[in-house]
Amino acid sequence: MEEKYIQIQGIKTRYTKSGVGFPVLAIPGLPFSLTMWHYIEPILSKTNSVYCLDLPGFAGKTDSSSKEHSIEFYVKFIDEFVKAMNIEKTNLLGHSMGGLLSLKYAKVYPQKIDKIMVMSPAYFNSDYENKGIRRKYRRKLFSFISKNKTNPWFLDLLKNRAILTYYKYIRYPKLRTVDNNIVEKMYKEISYMDNRSMMELVYDLLNSDFDDEFKTIQNKTLVVAGEKDNLIVPENCKILAKNILPNAEYAIFSNGQHDFAFTQGNRLSNHIVNFFNN
Repeated sequence: MEEKYIQIQGIKTRYTKSGVGFPVLAIPGLPFSLTMWHYIEPILSKTNSVYCLDLPGFAGKTDSSSKEHSIEFYVKFIDEFVKAMNIEKTNLLGHSMGGLLSLKYAKVYPQKIDKIMVMSPAYFNSDYENKGIRRKYRRKLFSFISKNKTNPWFLDLLKNRAILTYYKYIRYPKLRTVDNNIVEKMYKEISYMDNRSMMELVYDLLNSDFDDEFKTIQNKTLVVAGEKDNLIVPENCKILAKNILPNAEYAIFSNGQHDFAFTQGNRLSNHIVNFFNN
């Protein structure tokens, strides 16, 4: 993917553009950069114009100088990018937080969207989550981190090679099937992530309820859950597709953990092409 840069809201933004055909805008999740689409982009670009970008504060090479990191900010930022690319209408492809932002964007700008595909979207159904104590503890945790003036030590450790080894051999063993140079590049780009900014974004997420908004999204949507994803559990994705989104389908990606859009992109690519072009 040939990297390019453009100024969006005064922020130097890295992006790539490839292929011809109806546009697809790919929005990465946390803690990934546009490199996460390394295996998907070459196949999807055979049938579509594919735009991938790094969001400010996320991993990657887009400047993280913005002082605002709310969901509303990122939706406006994505729209400014769409305008800069002269895209009148596009499909959206989003992973994790990028999936949540894709749905929110479709809610705010429905006339600019055709189809939406979200993989393990960062959606937490209020009724489901409130049955336990996880949501309350997550709020307390991220509230503390976002107010802390220094980066939490456990996020700083992402820069440490020992953490990469942990992720490859214990947490996400599928990483061992990915080209080591790509994995190294990804984790180098993760080290650019602005930790405090991301905690502010996640705190905003955990204090928001999108059910009523998402019930009005009429675009054809495919919600894909990782079968073994223990961060965004399949049950939440199923609730989103079956009970919230009015025009959605639900699918489970076999043996997929939360990183399946990156580590198993080759397996996933044909499904993406078929959804956007059939």
